[in-house]
Amino acid sequence: AFRKISEFLERFEHYSCEYRLKDHHGVYKSILEIGTPRFLPDKTFAGYMGSCLDISEMKSAQQELAGYTKELKRSNEELENFAYVASHDMQEPLRMIASYTQLIQKGIETNRTEGLTEFMRYVTDGVTRMQSLISDLLQFSRVNSKGSAFADVNMQELLSVVTTNIS
Repeated sequence: AFRKISEFLERFEHYSCEYRLKDHHGVYKSILEIGTPRFLPDKTFAGYMGSCLDISEMKSAQQELAGYTKELKRSNEELENFAYVASHDMQEPLRMIASYTQLIQKGIETNRTEGLTEFMRYVTDGVTRMQSLISDLLQFSRVNSKGSAFADVNMQELLSVVTTNIS
C-alpha cells in the first residue's frame, strides 16, 4: 500500500488507499487514507492535504454482510432444490386424480358404471395424499420459526405408506 502511495506522491497526484495499522493497544485497525495535492498559484507543489479514517467498523460490517450474502445464496439454492422436489412429489397425486377423473367422466358419458366406485376411491385417496403433502410442507416451513419440534417416526409405518403410494 505504501509503495502505491509513493508512486502517487512522486507524480503529485490524488491518492486513496486502505491498509491495516496496529494501534497503541496492539489492535489492528483498517485505515482509509486520502491525499490531495495542493499547488501554489505559480503551479509550484505546496504539499498534500489529506486525512486518515478508521474504517474498521465498516470493514467488519462488509465482512458480516458478505457472510450473510453467502448464507442467503446457499439457503436460496436449498430452497430451489426443495421446491423442485416438492413440486415433483405434489404432481404425482394430481396426475393420478386427473387420470381417474377422466375415466369417471368417460364412464358417466357412456353410462358404464362398473368400476366408478373404485375410481372414486382412487381420486379420494389422491386428494388425501395431496392434503397430507401440503400439510407436511406447511409443517416443514415452520421448523425454523414457530413450528413444533420434530417427533419420532415409526419407520415400518412410513415404509408401508410409501410402498402403498408407489404401487
